[in-house]
Amino acid sequence: MPDPDYEINQAKRTEIFNQVANKANWKLPVAAWIEADQFNACRQAVIFFTGSELKITKTRGGQVFVEAAGYYQAVGA
Repeated sequence: MPDPDYEINQAKRTEIFNQVANKANWKLPVAAWIEADQFNACRQAVIFFTGSELKITKTRGGQVFVEAAGYYQAVGA
């Protein structure tokens, strides 16, 4: 029997990841502006989907620019 909490968490992770994922191919590197208070949630989602670490590379106001290597690079493809 499926765990309903897992399904909810997975749906939320997917929604968060889609905010920063490369629109052409989710396995490519991540580069996006996000609200600073969303960093931890985005970091967890990027690690889950790509295996790469999300890092803050720029800041402006209440936003941060984040980057990650992406799935292909994380798995050595």
